[in-house]
Amino acid sequence: MNKRERAICREIYEQNKMRIYYFLLKQCKWLNEDAIHDVMQEVWKALSENIHEMCGWDESSCWAWLATVAHNQAVTYFRKATKSDALLEKLGNYDWGPKRSLSAEDIAVQRIIAENVLEKLTPKEKEVLFKNVLHPNTKNEKVKKGNAEVCKSYRARKKLEDYMKEGGL
Repeated sequence: MNKRERAICREIYEQNKMRIYYFLLKQCKWLNEDAIHDVMQEVWKALSENIHEMCGWDESSCWAWLATVAHNQAVTYFRKATKSDALLEKLGNYDWGPKRSLSAEDIAVQRIIAENVLEKLTPKEKEVLFKNVLHPNTKNEKVKKGNAEVCKSYRARKKLEDYMKEGGL
């Protein structure tokens, strides 16, 4: 990084450090104060690594890029945190019963758990599952399924159920 890029980087940092802080505070409510500072550090690291591309950008383009990086870093931080023992213990005590309104943190946790369950399936099982189970044919479509297709669908659904039971869902 040359002097000019260093000066631009410093200027962007000074203009946006509080904006990024309040953006994370408002948009990523599941992050505590320390986590917000960790995420911000990753944002500034990404800024310094990509400053040569951003030299000619206007303020709104820089802000859009920084906000996107901040959001992505927050999600990455949260995903890593869910794999830690402390958060897994917290999830073990989580009430999985039906709720009328879920917080953003609860929705994010549920999505991450669902993604982890689906990642265990093979691509072929995912294809069968999404094609036959999650998006079944409507009543208007009269399509006969062969025995092999029914068996594949059953095995994919059974495997998904086993993974969900294993995960406490």
